[in-house]
This record gives sequence, C-alpha cells and structure tokens, in this order.
Amino acid sequence: MKIQLHTERTLFVAAALFFIVVSAAACSPNQDRSKSLAFSLKDYNEAVRWKQFRTAVKFVDPVAASKIARQLRKATMRIDLTDVELVDIDVAPDGNSATCLVQFSWFETGNLTVRTGYELQDWHKIDSRWLMTRHYVSEDKDEPPSPFVKP
Repeated sequence: MKIQLHTERTLFVAAALFFIVVSAAACSPNQDRSKSLAFSLKDYNEAVRWKQFRTAVKFVDPVAASKIARQLRKATMRIDLTDVELVDIDVAPDGNSATCLVQFSWFETGNLTVRTGYELQDWHKIDSRWLMTRHYVSEDKDEPPSPFVKP
C-alpha cells in the first residue's frame, strides 16, 4: 500500500509540475505577439505613441517600413502624442487582412491645445505575422487626419 501511495503521489507531483511549466511557457513574454492582430495593433500604435520607432517598424511590411519610419520621425519632431485609441476594425472574410481606424491625440510643441485626428491602417497577415502595409487618411471628411498622414 505504501508503494502504491508513493507512486500515485509522485505521478501527481510530476503532472502538476508539467502543467505549471507548460502554463508558464504559454504565458511567456517571448511569444511572438505579431501573430495576433490585436497585439500587433496595440504594440505598433503604442510604440508610435512613445516614439519607439525601432519597435514600431517591426510591425510594418518591410516594403513600406522605411517610408513609414520617415513619416513618423518627421511628424513627431514637432508633436507629442497624448493618446492612441483603436476605433474600429474591419477584418476581411478570409481573415488575412484588416482595415483599422485609429485615433491619435497630440499637442504641438509650444501649444498646449490637444488635437485629435484619425487614420486608416491596412494590416495583412504575411508569413503568419500581422504587418501594417499602409496608413492613410479616412475618406470621412468629418474626421481630421492624424499627424502621420496627408489629406
């Protein structure tokens, strides 16, 4: 009876340790967050907000990365972002592309008036990662543009 109880306890402890290790690995910060549209959107736009352009361009299609990085650097030389908000996401039926409406709030250097503007961002799943392929002005004339896109 002691041998069987000891074996059952050992198996239980081993199973519990296995579950803990697997759970910890699943929650690891080293996961590739770019495989999720929600994480990619959040990480890209927060990196833009905090002027972390090296991080931001990791979420941009390499074909467009240098152009977008230049636009971001140029625009943020004269402004400070105060907020970024995801307003709407329209995912294509095939699940491999999406158009997202993003709102930016900012103030210009020397002016404390907070302004708000919008941009559309096209995202595509490329090699199992979500990457932004372009950002542009919304066609809705009631929405002023973000500082990163030209009307």
